[in-house]
Amino acid sequence: MSVTKPVQASLADFELGEEVAWGSLATILDVVYKKNGKHYALKVLNKQQLAKKKVVRSAMVEKDALVALGTNPHRHPGVIRLHHCFHDATHLYYVLDLAINGDLKTLVQKLGSISLNCARYYTAQLVDAVLYLHESGVAHRDIKPENILLDGEMRIMLADFGCAYIGEDMQKPRANTFVGTAAYISPELLSRSEANPTSPDVWAIGCTLYFFLFGTSPFLAATDYLTMKRVRALDYVIPPVCDADAADLIKRLLVRPPV
Repeated sequence: MSVTKPVQASLADFELGEEVAWGSLATILDVVYKKNGKHYALKVLNKQQLAKKKVVRSAMVEKDALVALGTNPHRHPGVIRLHHCFHDATHLYYVLDLAINGDLKTLVQKLGSISLNCARYYTAQLVDAVLYLHESGVAHRDIKPENILLDGEMRIMLADFGCAYIGEDMQKPRANTFVGTAAYISPELLSRSEANPTSPDVWAIGCTLYFFLFGTSPFLAATDYLTMKRVRALDYVIPPVCDADAADLIKRLLVRPPV
């Protein structure tokens, strides 16, 4: 199925399979599109829960970001694709690429860490996908291993754009809002200081590379408050066993502002 923007569909067009992921706001189902027999991920969002938790805007931002990226004629394979979106009285439905091999958080936690070569492989893919986002006028702002999905060939698909910024001038400093995840959030998002919208993504790449190599975030603490306190203080330690080039890259990424 090749589309430049989400086309009309309904729940009746899909055979519903098993749940593959779930959370407080969304459930992901493995579904089959009856018109072509292919498997997709159906993200189901409860409208009442979105309104109750005041995150309707986040759901709309995700759709808008994926639509904007999907209309780019040079669509990037490292970014998850929105094939259809529709709604009924109670739910929103996003039909997305199916992450057959799960996500990088689960993979790394299963292994404890991944090899330097694997870390290079996935970091290179992540950097390439993020460059594409920024060139397309989108900043993700919530990059973390669980949002880096794996396709059937174990290549990445960056997902979950609910915190995204969409704009034309990605280099113009602007006030930041508090979005993201404590262990991967950048200091400028915490302080809501002015910075160009791309800098939180650069910071998160550094945190993610650290996670690949050591199986944990560089700033992780017992609570989100303590984690964010460490982020503000740039309080992290690179283990001495770390490869010199990897350590140098992490140090260049985890600074204020990222360079």
